[in-house]
Amino acid sequence: WDPEQVALALPSGLRAAGSGHAAPADINRAFDCLTRAVGCDEVKPARPYPDFRGVMTWSINSDVADGRAFSAPVGEHLRAAR
Repeated sequence: WDPEQVALALPSGLRAAGSGHAAPADINRAFDCLTRAVGCDEVKPARPYPDFRGVMTWSINSDVADGRAFSAPVGEHLRAAR
């Protein structure tokens, strides 16, 4: 598989998901695990994938209504990682 063709896609929060969503800190940690093999929990990639494409959300409108609770911390983390 080509890591440049893969991204994490998650609901922006409870408004977008209805139930079950990941906290931005967990999303950032998963991104670090996949791209740098740091901060991994029990599941670890065979190797880091520095070309992993990134993270996206659905319902940016819900994120805006939630004060950008998803896009602000995740976006900041992704910008700092590059």
